[in-house]
Formats: sequence, C-alpha cells, structure tokens
Amino acid sequence: MQPLNFFAPYESLECHHENQLTRALLVVLRYSPIAHAVWLRMVEPSERLEDLPPARFRTQQSQLVTAHVRDANADEGVIRGLSVWLAPEPSRRHAPVSASERRQILDGIIEYGDELVVAIENKIRAGIASGQPSSINIGDAAVEFDPRVRTVEWQDLLAAFADVSLRDLVSGSEQKLLDDFLEFAEHHFPQVGPYSTLRRAATSRARVSRRLDVVLAAATGIEERARQDSVSRRLPARPDGVQRSVKMVFLDQHPDSGDIRLRIYPGDTLSQAKALYARADAVRGLLMMPGWEVRPNHHWGFMTSGYCWSHGTIGTSDYIEYWITRILKAGAIPRNAWEDEWAQLERLGIVAQNDWAEFQRRFVRAKIAKAFPRPGLCCEYTWSLESAIALDDKGQFVRAVHAEIRGLLTQLGEPCPLPFPTP
Repeated sequence: MQPLNFFAPYESLECHHENQLTRALLVVLRYSPIAHAVWLRMVEPSERLEDLPPARFRTQQSQLVTAHVRDANADEGVIRGLSVWLAPEPSRRHAPVSASERRQILDGIIEYGDELVVAIENKIRAGIASGQPSSINIGDAAVEFDPRVRTVEWQDLLAAFADVSLRDLVSGSEQKLLDDFLEFAEHHFPQVGPYSTLRRAATSRARVSRRLDVVLAAATGIEERARQDSVSRRLPARPDGVQRSVKMVFLDQHPDSGDIRLRIYPGDTLSQAKALYARADAVRGLLMMPGWEVRPNHHWGFMTSGYCWSHGTIGTSDYIEYWITRILKAGAIPRNAWEDEWAQLERLGIVAQNDWAEFQRRFVRAKIAKAFPRPGLCCEYTWSLESAIALDDKGQFVRAVHAEIRGLLTQLGEPCPLPFPTP
C-alpha cells in the first residue's frame, strides 16, 4: 500500500500529469508562508510577501483576474502583472510580454488583492519552447504586465524548499506539507528535481540520499521505504511461501569516501540464515561474484530486533564453511549457555573479545531468557561517485543497480520479483 500523501490526486488525472504538480505547488504556497516567500523572491526579488495583500490561488483558469478584483479595481488604476515560466532548465530567452486575444488556460494564477497578479506557465520537460508566457489574454482587466518574462527553474525551487525543511526553518504540519510535496515531486516528476541526476545532487549529501531513493524505487519497482531512517526496500515474500534468505536492499553514500554503496544482508535473521546456508554452493558462489565484497555480519537477535554486531578475525570463506556445517543445529541459546557459546565463537574468530561487554549490556543484564544467533553476511557493491554520476548522466544507473540486485538474488537461488525498469 502506498504511504498517505496529501498531494496524491483524487481526480481522474494521473499522478505524473503536469497539472497535478501545478496544483500541488499552489497548495504549498497557500499553506506554507516561508515557501511562498522563497517562491516570490525567485520570481521578483523586489517584492516582499509581508507588504502585499493576502494571496488568492487559482489553477487551470482562463480569466486572468477574478470578477471581484476586476470590479473592485475598476476605478483604482492598473494592476501590475508578472508572467512566470516554470520549467526544468528553462530557456531565459522570451519575447516581451504582450496582450493577446488567444484562447488560454493559465496553469496557475496568484492574485495579491488589486496590487499584483502572477500568471504561471508550467512545463515538466526540459527544452520545451513556448510562446505562452509572452502572450497573455488580459481580457477586460486593468492589468499591465512587466515586459520581461520571469523564469524559475524547477530544480532551484525544489532545492530551496528542501533546504527550508533540512535547516529546520519549518516544523509541525508545515514541515510535513513541504516534505510530502518534495516526496510527491521526486517520485512522480523525477525529471524536475534537484535530484534528477546524481550530478545535480552531488553538492549535498541529503540530496544525494533523495536521488538514491528515487533510483532504488525505480530499480526495484517498490515505492515505499522499508525503513524511514535509510534508503531501503523490503523484497516481497516468495510466491511459493518458502523462506527468503534475504529481505532488505539498501543504497547509500559512504560517509567517508562518498562512494555509492549497494548493500544486501543475506541471513540477517536465524530463519533467513537457515535458508541461506542450506544452499551451500549458492552461498559459496557469492565470493566469486565480480565487484561484490562479502564479509561476515554476525550478530544476535531477540524477538524482531538485532543486537551486538561483532566482527572477529575469521575469514569470510571459513565463516561460510563453519555455518554451512553448523546451521542445522543452530537455534535459541538459553541464558546459562551464553558465556560458553561466546567463548567458542571467540576461539573461532567469529566474535571479538572486546564485544562481550556489549553482549552483557544487551542480554546478560536484561530480563531475556534466550538469545538467537544471526550468522549473516554483508554483501556490498560499490560505485565510485564519479562512475555513478557518469552512469546516471547516461540514464543507466537505475538499470545498473537493478542488474546487481537481480544478479545477487539469482546467485542465492532466490526468485527475483523485481520488474525490469523502464527506460
């Protein structure tokens, strides 16, 4: 089930229709004063939101101003007008704005009382040429447009909104509104965002994370994150009801090197480990997969939570062979056997002596009767940031991520439920 998002449409238009994006933007401007101020600064830096009358928002209208404003201003002189061209990577060359008698449907209109009216023409594809921002049917309204078309780049606008949220300049419902809008734009209009490619996002780790979330969603066909604190997806259950050996996929940026990491954790629970090591040749074959680094990921579990990751000196091949022979006997370990079990694993190099204190904190001092070993593996595939950017520039990074996930699942003998990503 899709997560609830205020901007998901109720009408018949599909989510990715550009009119839905216009509507969503106007909702944000209406309910978030700081987002409105950011937008207005991009349109016309000399205008201050606090100096203008309250705004009125309309979308998909032919009339430039409402009858109320037109009648109220009949004897008061002209209203100033601004024409805005909103697009990804918009051309900044436009003919001067002039009055027209063309039949029009204006994407967005913002009226500030009888002082200012802003007409918005929105496009969601780069490189689209249009004379509409320069040709506006004023009708019988007393509006005088500034000759210069204002251009606002979608990438810059969304980046500014993201910065407002990330810098804690909003909170509560207003922050939820902004974050929902950004999520809506990312998933249904990825071509307009500052994260439309890794190259655009590379100046900010937060934006890289947002781009990677879009990539992983496209690579897996799964929209909803498995965990909100990470770029992750949960694989669906096998249609045959057999226990999967792996359930989670992660895509992130290394905190030190900046490289892009695809991480998958086979055997992350005891039941997954039993499914993993039962296919001995498949798990041994992980060590032969080009580009993949495989290492032990031993930890302990109680209920649904994992605790006390410990990395000893054992090599990955020996670790795999040990658990292939031991996995059938692995099970819940009672409290009175914990110390002996730890000592045995320490002698084998599976756990480290220094981690015993953490095990005591998590288990020995807690009111827990049993501990479950989780003899998993960490499988990691890495792209340098430069190579990931180059692939993304060519539109190939989503497919590269998909191919590596599919390859690893195939090696594990797991059916791959992921649809091939569309170009």
